[in-house]
Amino acid sequence: MSEGSGYEKQSKGLGKTGEVYIVNSEKLMITGSRFIEDAVLKQIVDTKGVQTAFD
Repeated sequence: MSEGSGYEKQSKGLGKTGEVYIVNSEKLMITGSRFIEDAVLKQIVDTKGVQTAFD
């Protein structure tokens, strides 16, 4: 990446995998996962980021 491209800033904080997903108010995934098969509306995501978003 070229210097000043913003790539480093955009990827910071995305964890090791860079996977992004959406959860509903019950903290259930409503988008698919590359790592968890059949996760939609079954996988609970209760991370600090999710907690902060709903606070």
